[in-house]
Amino acid sequence: MAGAETSTVAPASPQSPQTSAMWGGPFRYLLSASAFLLVIWSFAVPVFEAPDERAHWEVARYLNQHHRFPFYDANFVEANQPPLYYVLIAPFAQATEWPPSALFTDPQGKSQPIYPPKLWVNNDRNFHKFWPIRTARLVTILFSILAVAFCYVSGVELTGRAATGLLAAGLMAFLPQFTYRGMNVSNDALVTTASAIALYAIVRIMKRGYTRRMALVTAVLIALAFLSKVNAIAIACTFGLVIISEQSPWVTRLRRLSVLAVSLAVVLPWLIRNRMMYGDVLASKQMFIAVPGLIDQKSITSPFFLTIFPGAIWRSFIGGFGGRLGLYLPEPVYRCFGILAGAAAVGLILCLFQKPATRRPILILLVAPLIVFALTVQLNLTFTQPQGRYLFPALSAITILTAMGLESLPLWRPSYTAIVITFLAVLNIAVLCALIIPTYWKPELRRPMVPDTIVSDVMMWRFAGPLHDGDSFVQSFVAHANYLSRVEVEVATYTKNIPSGWIKIRLFERTGDREVASHRIPLPSVKDNSFVALDFPPIQDSKSKTYLIVLEADQVPPGHAVTVWLSDGDVYPEGECRLNGRDLQADTSFRTYFSPGAALLEQSHRDVK
Repeated sequence: MAGAETSTVAPASPQSPQTSAMWGGPFRYLLSASAFLLVIWSFAVPVFEAPDERAHWEVARYLNQHHRFPFYDANFVEANQPPLYYVLIAPFAQATEWPPSALFTDPQGKSQPIYPPKLWVNNDRNFHKFWPIRTARLVTILFSILAVAFCYVSGVELTGRAATGLLAAGLMAFLPQFTYRGMNVSNDALVTTASAIALYAIVRIMKRGYTRRMALVTAVLIALAFLSKVNAIAIACTFGLVIISEQSPWVTRLRRLSVLAVSLAVVLPWLIRNRMMYGDVLASKQMFIAVPGLIDQKSITSPFFLTIFPGAIWRSFIGGFGGRLGLYLPEPVYRCFGILAGAAAVGLILCLFQKPATRRPILILLVAPLIVFALTVQLNLTFTQPQGRYLFPALSAITILTAMGLESLPLWRPSYTAIVITFLAVLNIAVLCALIIPTYWKPELRRPMVPDTIVSDVMMWRFAGPLHDGDSFVQSFVAHANYLSRVEVEVATYTKNIPSGWIKIRLFERTGDREVASHRIPLPSVKDNSFVALDFPPIQDSKSKTYLIVLEADQVPPGHAVTVWLSDGDVYPEGECRLNGRDLQADTSFRTYFSPGAALLEQSHRDVK
């Protein structure tokens, strides 16, 4: 190219026999299998059952609706993330229903899942819904497929062998955590992809030599990775090491390194916006306002980093699932991956000592995982989030290094590559069929709840009067069956939409007045003459017991009110209705439910024992 600056390294021939066969059948089969599994996982894992998926969706939805990014606060806890992912999926973030919450508030005021690890009610009855969210997932899958493809071509570019690229891509494609994170609404998928593409450009420069055009392309790709998630800064450091380690004069190296100014120019508008809105370029200070409940500051000498942190990072890098990471693989699976990682480490050490030509590429690729690990440690000084997904900007580098290490083992044979990839693919399917689907689609979760007491069909004639702050409305009832799991009360808003405030619904046992569960419901979500619900874990011995449903209003704005309907007389002899302790000689409109599936599950457990 006329006028282009090039290094003295001779470019590798792109038409070598090994490289010309790189797009053959094995790679196409691997890519197709990866795409197929990502799609299957996207339907098997219920909507929002991944860390922060709902919060990411809310940002994209707001961008779609308002054509600007939301302010980073407690309402939009992911609004501090870089913008690229949300810009790409915002066109698909159309209005849609959400699955109902599957959480209840325990007596300590903490939000707990009714059926751990499920956080949302996804079942057969609403499986056909939420298509905008599912579409955003499918778009995200396209990014993940690109990540696998660029991991493959990077491995081929680095070693000249299609087998290396195939093994690296297989390690990425069938890693359970990659499949899980690569199909849900999250910028983790895009940062993995953008970093893999940028790493390919870096490997090209390392192997074929520096050109100004390729350096500019690489700088832009690094910027796009950073605009996907800030921990992609590790890729910029990898690029810097490639330039600094070249065999050329220092003046030349420094001049070439200045191309990173292009990266800075691309990301600068977002950094300036953050500085103007939040006071610092990464909105770090705003975290203490937006998510104060997540702050858990600790020092680097904390025992946490020697006890909990290493194991949690490792397990959640291989496979840790659920919105609160409460679902893990059997321990033997982690041991298998540990053996694989240990064997690869031995192979890399042998490479460093026996093959001097591989030392520079290996050491350069090691930079990315080391830096993202350091950034994860730094994050955990403020939060307690030892999650392996934070290492995903370096996932392509990690799998390429693993492939190189395994291939360097003295007893390694080409057929072992196919064996390892097949084993990982079968393991991925086994995790899906034996862990994910049974956990999220249990029989007791698919089986609809059966009504126990129904007083909502009785004609209601009058209001109980507006519930003011501090008022307490109580309806008692007797459960006619075991496994009571839900109560609903019909409320009225006097035909208005209430812009703010809360209504709190609680359930007590009459004997001892022990609180069973409680839930605060935002009044803007409550429609006139609609039911507010309280879900809780099925109560095994609820039959014939008396319970109290308690409603309380909180912070209702002036000019608005919430109330309940009352019957004309006492239509439910087994219970009574009171307002602030006063017997109303009537009953309100309510429904209670029990879960027969819980009884069936318990019986099956007894049968197994």
